[in-house]
Amino acid sequence: MNGRMKRVFLGVALFVLAQPASAQRRVPGAPVDEGYLLNLQTFNSALGIGARAMGMGGAFVAVADDATAASWNPAGLAFLIRPEVSLVADRTTSSLATSDYVDTTPSPDFPGQTRRVPGTDDGTGSGLSFLSVAYPLKTLGRRVTLQLSYQRQVRALSADLYSRGETGAIPAPDAPFVPDYATERATRVSSSGGVDNLSFGFGAALSETVFVGATVNYWFGSPAAERHVATRIASIAGRGDPKVYTDIVETTSETQRISSLSANLGILYRPVSWLTLGAVYRSGWVGVAKTSYATVRSGSDNVLYAPPGGEAEYRTQRVDWAGQTEASGSLAWPASYGFGAAFRPVSTLVLSFDFTRQEWSRGSIDLPRVHLACVNDGVTQTCRPNGTPGFTDPAAGAGEYVTHVQYPTQLDATNLAQRDQSSFRAGAEWVLFLGSVTVPLRAGVYRVDSISPYFEASTTQRATQFVVPDAGRVSLTGYTLGFSVGFGGLVFDAAFVRDRSTDDREQIDDTPPDTGHRVLTNTRFLAGLTYRF
Repeated sequence: MNGRMKRVFLGVALFVLAQPASAQRRVPGAPVDEGYLLNLQTFNSALGIGARAMGMGGAFVAVADDATAASWNPAGLAFLIRPEVSLVADRTTSSLATSDYVDTTPSPDFPGQTRRVPGTDDGTGSGLSFLSVAYPLKTLGRRVTLQLSYQRQVRALSADLYSRGETGAIPAPDAPFVPDYATERATRVSSSGGVDNLSFGFGAALSETVFVGATVNYWFGSPAAERHVATRIASIAGRGDPKVYTDIVETTSETQRISSLSANLGILYRPVSWLTLGAVYRSGWVGVAKTSYATVRSGSDNVLYAPPGGEAEYRTQRVDWAGQTEASGSLAWPASYGFGAAFRPVSTLVLSFDFTRQEWSRGSIDLPRVHLACVNDGVTQTCRPNGTPGFTDPAAGAGEYVTHVQYPTQLDATNLAQRDQSSFRAGAEWVLFLGSVTVPLRAGVYRVDSISPYFEASTTQRATQFVVPDAGRVSLTGYTLGFSVGFGGLVFDAAFVRDRSTDDREQIDDTPPDTGHRVLTNTRFLAGLTYRF
């Protein structure tokens, strides 16, 4: 590696790697694979949960007439005739494929170009997602159904992530790209827990055509994640003397403990036997979020050594870096609402259509972080929380602080704002009678807007622009299939859900090109059991 490229590398690498693992400030359009893969798709869901409902594309606001109704539209509980017990389990797998990624830095101080080797990252999560008991009764001659239910609102995913980028000088027009060094990053994320709620609700028939319902929801949960990140930066064989610049292992653990209250309100209107109209509103809430955070970094890195009275220079040194903290803050979960229509052209066929919206632009969370002070003795750079004996940096302020960021993307809204999310869903259920066995078959389609401003900005941003108010929209489009089989009072439901989004990143100004192609694919299996007494 020549001297010029070595200076380029050291400047860029030190700027990037000196940031703590929790830093949220990134250049628009840069890869955000972990956050996008592990966070976003878990929020690209319908209002409720259930194998039958998801088999119909999640278009269930005006259909809700089974034990999962409280999670979609509690007014539908009024349609239950017999007591029911229901449970639903699901498994989600997500895959994010990245290709044709080129990132150019035309700055005269740190010019260079990075090209990422194509690759795919995967995440998985599974478990119980819904459990309920519903009991119908009559009061003053009207049907009223009471229900107690549990629902997992957000399931944390575990994943193995890997990326390799090769960096070199910006090539001249029509000249080949020649990399000088490579950056490899392997990340293993082990997640557990999630965001849950317990709901107590009712559905009641006000008349033969109007039905109402409501629930009170207690939110709780302890989502936790441990991220193990190994980063290695080394010169490429044949490009100067073999050199390892960075060989770092960092482990970060974060746990949140959440609690709050909210309410759901729903209404159904059935003016004629073949048409039902529905609406539902879910209140937002602001609750307590207690977060613990710890990180440890060790290995070797290029660090700046400035001896007293001597000349500063970069050295490859051992790194000893650790900090932990915990604090109480708040979590703001946004309100959502939906409208639906269900048609029954014949007795064996139901067609349904939904529009829902969730105001994720209002989501936020307070997270604790650690200010670190560092001591460099020329052999090892040691960092500890500011204020620790022997580790005091007046420029760093207090040893701990709380940062207010958007939820769930954990972005600073002054850079890129999280978006509200709209979804459009359509579904169908066709009931087959096979002798004494009834087999409902289901299918659906949907489109869900992304809440991620990174992906939305990547098609329109300019290299020097941090705020992108007019970024385009990226959406997930999906299809669903499902069926049911009944045995006496026991009903088994199953659903298959697949969606996909595609994002192309392309520079539009006169700087050297930045490109990238990313495809996110989510696959979900749901199975449910309902027993009617």
